[in-house]
Order: sequence, then C-alpha cells, then structure tokens
Amino acid sequence: MAAAIPWYKSPQTIGLITTFIAAAVALFPKAGQLLGLTSPTAIATAVSNVAGLIALIAPVVGTIFRVKESSGQPITLTQAGADAHPATIAAETAAAAPRVVLPDPPSAPGPAATPAPSPIPGKPWGKP
Repeated sequence: MAAAIPWYKSPQTIGLITTFIAAAVALFPKAGQLLGLTSPTAIATAVSNVAGLIALIAPVVGTIFRVKESSGQPITLTQAGADAHPATIAAETAAAAPRVVLPDPPSAPGPAATPAPSPIPGKPWGKP
C-alpha cells in the first residue's frame, strides 16, 4: 500500500482535471487560446498551478466555515471565550463525577452520661 498524499499532488486527480480541461479546450478552442492553454503541457501546468493555489487557500476558507458553521465542536477566538461557552460548561458538567450524598455516619457514643438523680421520696420532682 502506498503512503497517503494530498489530493492536489495525486497524479490521478491531476490527470482527471487535465483531461477535463483538455476536453473543454477542444470544445471551445477560443477559450483555450484566451487562457493560453494551447498545448497539453500548458494545460497540465495550469492545472497543477491552480490545484496548488486551491490547496493554499482551502485551509483559510475551511477555517472560516468551521468557525461559522460548527455544530459538533464550537470554535471561539480565545481560550476565555471557550471556557465560558455554554457547550464547554455542559460538557464539563456531563464529564464530572456525579455527586453522591452520603448519610451522616452513626454517632459514636460519647462519654458516659451521669444518670439523672432519682426523686427524693416525699418531695416533688425537681424541687429541693
């Protein structure tokens, strides 16, 4: 298997585009002369140059569309904007471990309480 290459360096892609342009020039020879495409070599060179120009401009155009039309992952201009974005907050909330409220632990017995004094016989409770 061959290594991957970008589309604008692919001999098959360049050949297909060159064939298309050559056919268009054959159908419209005046347009070919106007563009300076008078030979197969000139057509192949023009196709390679245009493909290189598209490859140079495509990342800029792609970035602009990505910022404007991004539904999968929103793009912001700054990290602070990304941190404050509702999608970031929702993602962080979803990724956070769920809070589990544990019951209070059973209270351990404290020091032995002194027993309440028993009533004095013949006297009402609580009065000396």
